Amino acid sequence: MEIIPEAMGQSDNVLVFWDPHPEIGVVCPRPVQSVSEVTFGLGSANTEPCLTMFLFVGDTDLEIYLPENLQTDEASSVPVWEVLLEWKPEVLKVRYGETPADRSSEITFLLPTLPGETVHEKLRDMVKKSESWDNSVDGGELWKSVMSKITALVQD
Repeated sequence: MEIIPEAMGQSDNVLVFWDPHPEIGVVCPRPVQSVSEVTFGLGSANTEPCLTMFLFVGDTDLEIYLPENLQTDEASSVPVWEVLLEWKPEVLKVRYGETPADRSSEITFLLPTLPGETVHEKLRDMVKKSESWDNSVDGGELWKSVMSKITALVQD
């Protein structure tokens, strides 16, 4: 299932993504879900290049498309990739429905915390793997630019 957040914030020191589409509440009906694995890749949403976070929850795989920046309110945005690396989250929330403030429509995802399995380490793995990617395909320069930004963030 694809999740394309329209906003990002924090609640109780946890990163929160908001997607106005309620389908995730059907796919993941329990309010707390344990994620067995996290991987990253590149993708696009609404023609914007994104870091794609793949969450594996039981038999379900979720794709969260993360553009470089997301709104936090009508007048502000936040650099998503930087925040993701700085916070080194162990828990994420996805809110869905009509408003990002509705805590009754949210799912908490418990991310892996074992050595080698954290979000930060999985991003480092993606950067290492990207060195061997074939950049000759359509959009190669765009993806190379995205990866250079992510690589710089991971190395900081």
